[in-house]
Amino acid sequence: MGVKGLAVVKVKGRQRHKGYLQPSLTKMELALSTFANNLTSALHDERGSEGYAEIHRDVVDAGELSGNFRQQIEAKTGRPVVSPRNMAIDKDGGLWQQIDDSDSI
Repeated sequence: MGVKGLAVVKVKGRQRHKGYLQPSLTKMELALSTFANNLTSALHDERGSEGYAEIHRDVVDAGELSGNFRQQIEAKTGRPVVSPRNMAIDKDGGLWQQIDDSDSI
């Protein structure tokens, strides 16, 4: 098992996570991911990037800024942003596991 319990498969000799990560993210992870994606798009639009090298630069710059932002959040809250919790399974911190199946409607 890999990140957030997603299956790991080998593709062309490299390990890849199988599955869709976004539903597994916590609110803070999702917010930071959305920030990074939007920042990448904004840099691309503002710079008019074309070709692999320029787009790669946009992604790297957005990744650095998002990483710095994550570190600032962690410094202010005293808690890590990245969590091993899989919100697709553990939606409410474990209350799903406390429900007795015999009580279901």
